[in-house]
Amino acid sequence: MNSEDKAFEEWISRRVLEETAEMIKDMEKDPELDKFVPSRELYERILKIAHKRGLLEEEDDED
Repeated sequence: MNSEDKAFEEWISRRVLEETAEMIKDMEKDPELDKFVPSRELYERILKIAHKRGLLEEEDDED
């Protein structure tokens, strides 16, 4: 990777992060956000992705 590629990668990464932060701000201002209930299918997909990325841990069923 040459320096131009590296500079472009850094620039695009910053832009994506800035745009994502702006989208999150807009979503947090939405009064309808608390009313959103994902479908079971969407919920399962979100859980699967979060688990795959290591954001969730398996729960023990030892009670």
